[in-house]
Amino acid sequence: IFSWPGVGTLLIDSINRRDYMVAQGCILLIAFIYVLATFLADVVSAYINPQINLNKK
Repeated sequence: IFSWPGVGTLLIDSINRRDYMVAQGCILLIAFIYVLATFLADVVSAYINPQINLNKK
């Protein structure tokens, strides 16, 4: 996360300047990307391995 150009610096600077709205926005963006990546990994693993069933009843 901190290697992304500008995102890590923006997050650290906003915390140091006590600009909590910007810090919350950065954290929300990071959390959204994490959830999206996890979801896509689950879908791809279910596609690769047909024994995994995403439709539980």
